[in-house]
Amino acid sequence: MAGKAITEDIAIGLKTTLASAEYIKTQFGNANAAQVDQTLEIDVEGISGRASTRRPQYLVSHVIQHRVEEILALCYDRSKDYYTPELVTAGIILTGGTANLVNIDHAINTAFNLQVKIAKPDLSKLQGIINRLDDPAFATTVGILYYAMGFEHEPEPRSFNLGNLGNNKFVDKLKKIIKDFT
Repeated sequence: MAGKAITEDIAIGLKTTLASAEYIKTQFGNANAAQVDQTLEIDVEGISGRASTRRPQYLVSHVIQHRVEEILALCYDRSKDYYTPELVTAGIILTGGTANLVNIDHAINTAFNLQVKIAKPDLSKLQGIINRLDDPAFATTVGILYYAMGFEHEPEPRSFNLGNLGNNKFVDKLKKIIKDFT
């Protein structure tokens, strides 16, 4: 649930194709509708032979903002299953195509009260025509490529081995807690 859900909402709301909705999202979208001039209008391609229409850009950003807020609320709720979000102070690194959405960093900062960094891939170890990869949409992919090629940036952390302390459930839980902590 991310950029695709936003695109589908725009397509349904504006009664246009997914391709047109994706174009509108990337060219005119804003995750903070209050930042959009309410007098601006955009052309929306019709579907099934219908004529194009003009719609307020504010409407598009309003749809985007509500879906982004819903996604962030779900992320916050899901994160509580793994850790206490209020204890995180390092910030959030955002990857993927939706990271290119105008004011997405502001929306995340507002939702989580944390600093947000938009990730861009390190292309220094790649050769050839790589300029299209210089985009947050490819940050994870480039990282996986580096990992597969053996270019890990950080050494693997050393783990503490508890050895065989028995099959007691308490000891197994303790092992898991210590392993998770280290």
